[in-house]
Amino acid sequence: MNISLELMDRYAKENKTTEQDVKDTLEDVKTATAETLDNPEQRQLRIRMLASVAVEPYADAVERYVEGNDLLPVNYMELGVLRSRSVGRIFYRDLKVNRNAYATGFLISNHLVMTNHHVFSEPGGFANPIIEFDYEYDVFGREKTKITFDLDPDKFFYSNKALDMAIIGIKEKDVTGAVDIRSRGYLVLNGTKGKVGMGDFAGIFQHPDGKPMMVGLRENKIINVDDPVFLEYTTDTSVGSSGGPVMNDQWQVIALHSAGVGKKNAKGQYIDKDGMVIPPNDDGTIDGNRVVWIKNKGARISMIMNDLMTNAALKMNACIAELFSPSYSDDKNLVFLSYPKEKPLTAAENKSQEIQNNTPPQNVHIHINLGNGAPSVTALMNGNGVEKISAPVTLEKKYEDELDFSNCNGFDTYFLGEHTPMPKLSAALKKKVAYFVNNPRAFVLKYHHYSCIQHAVRKQPVVSAINITGRKRYEELQGRDDKWFRDNRIDYEVQLSDEYYKSSGFDRGHMCRREDAEWGKNLNFAKLAADMTCSYTNACPQVPALNREGWGYHGKWGQLEKEILEKGVKADGETQPRIVVFNGPIFHEDDPVFKGVQVPMKFFKIIVWRNPDGDMRTTGFILKQDTLVGDINFELAYDDVFKTLQSSIANIESQTGLTFEKIKAWDTYSADNGNGPDEHLLLYTNFENLVLADTLTQKYSREKLGDLQTPGTDFPSPRKPVKR
Repeated sequence: MNISLELMDRYAKENKTTEQDVKDTLEDVKTATAETLDNPEQRQLRIRMLASVAVEPYADAVERYVEGNDLLPVNYMELGVLRSRSVGRIFYRDLKVNRNAYATGFLISNHLVMTNHHVFSEPGGFANPIIEFDYEYDVFGREKTKITFDLDPDKFFYSNKALDMAIIGIKEKDVTGAVDIRSRGYLVLNGTKGKVGMGDFAGIFQHPDGKPMMVGLRENKIINVDDPVFLEYTTDTSVGSSGGPVMNDQWQVIALHSAGVGKKNAKGQYIDKDGMVIPPNDDGTIDGNRVVWIKNKGARISMIMNDLMTNAALKMNACIAELFSPSYSDDKNLVFLSYPKEKPLTAAENKSQEIQNNTPPQNVHIHINLGNGAPSVTALMNGNGVEKISAPVTLEKKYEDELDFSNCNGFDTYFLGEHTPMPKLSAALKKKVAYFVNNPRAFVLKYHHYSCIQHAVRKQPVVSAINITGRKRYEELQGRDDKWFRDNRIDYEVQLSDEYYKSSGFDRGHMCRREDAEWGKNLNFAKLAADMTCSYTNACPQVPALNREGWGYHGKWGQLEKEILEKGVKADGETQPRIVVFNGPIFHEDDPVFKGVQVPMKFFKIIVWRNPDGDMRTTGFILKQDTLVGDINFELAYDDVFKTLQSSIANIESQTGLTFEKIKAWDTYSADNGNGPDEHLLLYTNFENLVLADTLTQKYSREKLGDLQTPGTDFPSPRKPVKR
């Protein structure tokens, strides 16, 4: 492949480095540590970055950086292979010289591929661009079957000559229409400084000379970090390596490989390994295959992201806006969102594999029909054993993919005649919510009568808000048949599924209860609204005792809402009894882990209503399941462990990262209950005796309650309303 002389001369002019200079630098970094190679500010940034992204004990990662320990955890290799899936060989027709050319490129999202400006300088300079994934060798030394996607400059194109960077759109399906681009994953561009230090290693996934993918892992030191725009390194590359991702030991992209500084003779002419002059071509290029590279250069990712961020027109583009959304992150808690989305191969995909394979093996197809309507399974075998196992897309997956939410209006913030908005998220919480796949600015999931916000790391809702009325209900809707689903507007990977709950001992605990949404203009709509509460974005793992006896329709929460609906709201002929309820988990860092997911031990419920005088009122509660969980032993009697805390809204805000702006002013909670300013134990089992006057419930000290936990005990009269 020919290289632009202008680009090479620019790098040569900026870098008066000789071969001996590079050798001397490498000798210096062999024995030096970060303590001497990096300044204090660089060290601090690097250590802070390791704390965020290292998928190994933090102390080990820091020791490797500070003291130069070369031992790596075994998952380094597995992660490297995983990351290589996002890198491919670019092949196109170079219209400037009217011949085929190749380079390296990599996915930076499910919509965009990054490579060099000297590969794609402008949309009219090339034709028929494609990127080939899996152009590499398998463990038997055979070439894998390539998976080819068309690149799409009409979808998006941008290039920057100064950074030698180009970004181009990509089709969502491969050329056969069978393989989804999400099966490749993408490499996150982290614009924060601190990803690399002097003397660190710089690996590059690349297609040198257009050959199957290789990776540079030896003699690959960072030798210059002083240039604010480019990094310099000694990693082996060749023609065709242009556009490859330069990566650190955590497999973060630290630079976009561009080209290098070539060796010259005394006359300033580029020479090959035999000392022969490499003549320039008429089009201003030089044969890159003959150049002896002294060192390599790549544009820093921090500079690339700064370029994209400061371009106002680009930031308005949805494809670029996604790169700045909080869920686009290589933080160890969120990086899984960028991993390949695996699924069983469909029959069509198996067919595409056979079509693309130039030398198909002699295959034996084994077809097993399980009967009784169960999906069939096909195994494709050859002399080396089972190659692939495929199954048709399940009915559940198809059901999820085809769900249409376009007519869902969600939670009505003026349902009570006063504005009761969704809570605001703290800055830290906003970075961890799940954003829409097709709209990186949106994160509120609207259903019928209720809305949710999903936590991308905890895979559970942050909050669910619902409108409830006692009217427009239907006696015909008796019983229930829950059909749970994941929401196709956000990534399936940030949601729990049937597989998580299977044999777990946990219930799928509705936050917004099914019965609360079971109302509407007609019976069919009411049933649809109720069915939509069975979204995994509206559920948390709850032990059966809490879910069925506490949260459920016939449990204590259900009875509480019923009492408020019937007693706390004027329900004459002209007024529909209505309440608004906010529900959600309270996450803590020390929540226990089950199947890789932390299970919340506490939940909150905030109820908003109008009292008989028409005044707005709010009250909050916290329910715990900590004594029920333990090591997931479900033998305890519920009445022995049920705990409910009545809480101030401010207390709930402090524990959740949510801000309930307007409704907080209507809080009925009183601090004079004798048990502290924020929450106290509320022991109630007989809702028939729960009198709702101006406030929702009584506020007593434990001493005054005495043994009133006994079912059927009458409560004292409620306190006077709290004026706020």
